[in-house]
Amino acid sequence: MKITAIRSDRIYRDMMTALPDKKENIYRNQLMKPFEFKWACVGIPLTAAQEGGYDVVSAATMSGFYAPVQITEERQAEIEKISSDTFWASCEASIRNTLLDFEQHGIQLPKQEYVFTVMLSDPQSPMTAMTGDYCGDGGIPGYIIGSIVPNERSLGLLPVALAHETNHNVRWQFIQWSNHITLADMIVSEGLAETFAAKMFGEDKVGKWVSETTPEVLRKTIKPLVRENLEAHDFQTLSSYLYGDEIMSLRGGQPIGMPYCGGYACGYALIGHYLKKKRSIYLRGDHYADRRNFEAIGGFLEMKVSDVAKLTGVTVRTLHYYDEIGLLPPSEVTSSGYRVYNDADLEVLQQILFFRELDFSLEEIRGIMQNPAYEKETALQNQKALLVQKRDRLDRLIALVDKTLKGECDMSFKQFDTTKIEEAKQQYAAEVKQRWGNTVAYAEYEKKSASYNTVQQKMLDGEGAAILNEFGKNRSLPPDSVEVQELVKKWQAYITDNYYNCTKEILSCLGQMYVGDERFTQHIDQYGVGTAAFMAAAIEVYTS
Repeated sequence: MKITAIRSDRIYRDMMTALPDKKENIYRNQLMKPFEFKWACVGIPLTAAQEGGYDVVSAATMSGFYAPVQITEERQAEIEKISSDTFWASCEASIRNTLLDFEQHGIQLPKQEYVFTVMLSDPQSPMTAMTGDYCGDGGIPGYIIGSIVPNERSLGLLPVALAHETNHNVRWQFIQWSNHITLADMIVSEGLAETFAAKMFGEDKVGKWVSETTPEVLRKTIKPLVRENLEAHDFQTLSSYLYGDEIMSLRGGQPIGMPYCGGYACGYALIGHYLKKKRSIYLRGDHYADRRNFEAIGGFLEMKVSDVAKLTGVTVRTLHYYDEIGLLPPSEVTSSGYRVYNDADLEVLQQILFFRELDFSLEEIRGIMQNPAYEKETALQNQKALLVQKRDRLDRLIALVDKTLKGECDMSFKQFDTTKIEEAKQQYAAEVKQRWGNTVAYAEYEKKSASYNTVQQKMLDGEGAAILNEFGKNRSLPPDSVEVQELVKKWQAYITDNYYNCTKEILSCLGQMYVGDERFTQHIDQYGVGTAAFMAAAIEVYTS
């Protein structure tokens, strides 16, 4: 690959001794022209159509760089500080090492020629005060610009910023900039770039755009703002959420409540969260540019209840109920009343669903999972054993269907046998009871079960079966008909009278489980195919 340094120190010397009316021409033609394509990509001409119009000179000045007229003998000391070959070699090495690092990880870079320079920043510029004494720009592939207020510290840290910008250069080689680029894309981009620079030079070298944000500000202010605007794609909006109110006010932007460089800090923390899951920032080809590969966005920024419902298939109403009974309270409830869930909450939900698969009641699950002796690893091991049992049974059924399709006569019914699965469930239930039998939930369950003798239990079962049978017989009626709604009321009363207080919220959850859990569906559909779905629809009408 070819990396060309535009030695700004030499160009600044020519400008320093040039007549005032010549400085601007040198600036445009020697310093800015090698980056003409970059400027054109963002709509900035080398020379304004009208005198005093917007062009590379005014744009550079707005970015905090010295204007051509400011390059006088007063700048000589600053120019000297960026004139050593060692300094330029360190800048080029940072860019080259970054590019080579990606190639060594199997990512073939389409771009093989790069141009870079280092601009002197005006320490009196409000923009420089915001960005600090070193910064960079590398969003257009093949072009990288560093900026600096030269001092001992900034001279050593500028190569870190150049690694950050070169990372951008790699990313944008694989993704076409368009109006569809979202805030989520940009946050991932900034997080990747700063994380990469920290990997190359050390975490103690991260920029002020990351280091000055406290965890509390990130959690309470930045993340909620980002979470609500992930799909925003207007460029001005993206800039506001990335740079924050202070910087955007210098550009004429309206305040949105975003702290300084909040989007950068959020992105850096996001990628750190992602890497804790032992993933890599190196992805092949265009996958490197695809934010969908970074699944951590959901877990890091937390999820609203509707997002969790979409992800898991558990209804919003069910999640609300889990919160109400203390089984799965969200990690946060916003000032607007929105429930917000994080990774830990989702892990708890996964365990709840596992226990539901084993036919535990919600009260039993709460008692088990809130017990200090609860072991997630043991639960997962038993879940795997049950899934293997189910898989084996399905394999046997598929083999039987294949034989039948071939015309082979096999009157065996052992493939339909679920005895082993039920035995495994019972065995685990026994183990759980032995381990957690001292919980309040189990004690309540045992007490309730023990209150009925065999005759009474059979009567209760018969009463419930009779109601289910009525649902089956009436499933041709509209779910909202008077007759069917009376049946729902009857079913609710049956549960309340014999088992627990069946509120409308609980009944609604039950209705969803009748169609969401195949065990419930199979049982209820004994009274006519489609009875479970019919009951669920009728219950939804009743509880809405």
